[in-house]
Amino acid sequence: MRIIPVIERLLKKIEIDQKGCWIWTGKRRGSGYGGIKINGKDIYTHRFSYEFYRGLIPEGLTIDHLCRTRACANPDHLEAVPNRVNLLRGEGFVAQEARQTKCKHGHPFDLFNTYFRPDGNRDCHICRHEAETRRYRKRQVSLAHGAEQACGSESCACFDAGIDAGIEAGLEQAAEGKEGVRP
Repeated sequence: MRIIPVIERLLKKIEIDQKGCWIWTGKRRGSGYGGIKINGKDIYTHRFSYEFYRGLIPEGLTIDHLCRTRACANPDHLEAVPNRVNLLRGEGFVAQEARQTKCKHGHPFDLFNTYFRPDGNRDCHICRHEAETRRYRKRQVSLAHGAEQACGSESCACFDAGIDAGIEAGLEQAAEGKEGVRP
C-alpha cells in the first residue's frame, strides 16, 4: 500500500475558482471550513496549508481568510492575525457593531460622543445623558407623590401636566401637611 503525502492529498481535493481561492472539495465541518485527517487527527485544511507553505502559526494568532471564503486553502489568501482582528474583519455581529458610525437614534460615534463601558462596549453620550435625565425626573415625580404612591408612568396626571408641574404640586401638598407626601 502506497502512503500518499498529505500535501498531495490536499491538492487532489482542491479546485481553483475565479477569485483564485483553493476551494476544498473534501469533507467540510459544519462551519464550512475544510477538514483533513493527519495521523488520525482532524486538521483544518486552511491551517495545514498555511503551515506547509508559510511556516508555523505564531502563538496567540489565528488564521484569517482575506478572501472571506471559509473553504479556501490558498496560502496567499491566509494571514495570521490576533483573534480580535479576525473577528472585526468578518461579517458577524461583533464586526457589524464595530463598524457602526451612529447610535440607533442617529447620533455619531465620534471622539466626543462615545462612552466606552468597562465591558468594552460603547454607548452614545447624548442617549446616555437623555436616559439619565429621564430617570432623574421620574424619581423626582415619584418623591413628589410620596412614598406609598410611586409614580413614573406616563399615564399619570403629573406627566400630562408636565413633570415640573407634578413636582410643584407635590411640594404644595407637602407644604399643606398632607400625609404620605414628602417635600
